Amino acid sequence: MLQKMVLLVWLVLIPWMANAATVRFPVEQEIALGEQMAQQYLAAEAVDSAASRDLQHFALKLKVNSAYPFRFYVVRSETVNAYALPGGTVVVYSGILKGMQQESELS
Repeated sequence: MLQKMVLLVWLVLIPWMANAATVRFPVEQEIALGEQMAQQYLAAEAVDSAASRDLQHFALKLKVNSAYPFRFYVVRSETVNAYALPGGTVVVYSGILKGMQQESELS
C-alpha cells in the first residue's frame, strides 16, 4: 500500500505541484533568482571572462527565441560538466569544452 502511495505522489502530485508553481512564478522573479544564485555560485569559481564572452557570442548566433536573457559563464576547471540556473544563466566548465572537437557540439 505504501509503495502505491509513493508512486501516486511521484507520478501525479509532484508534476501537478511543479506545473502550478511555474504558472504562478513570474519570469522577472525567475531571472532575479537566477542572477542571485549565479553570483553566489560563481563567487567561489575562477570565471574565464574571455571564454565566457566567446560562448555568449556563439549563443547569440543560435538565435534562440526565449523570454529569458541567456547569460553564459565559463569556469576554469577540468570538470566535465555544465548546468543551468533559473532565468537563463548557464555555467559551463572548461573541461567539457576541451573535450569538444568542433563548434557544433555546443548546440
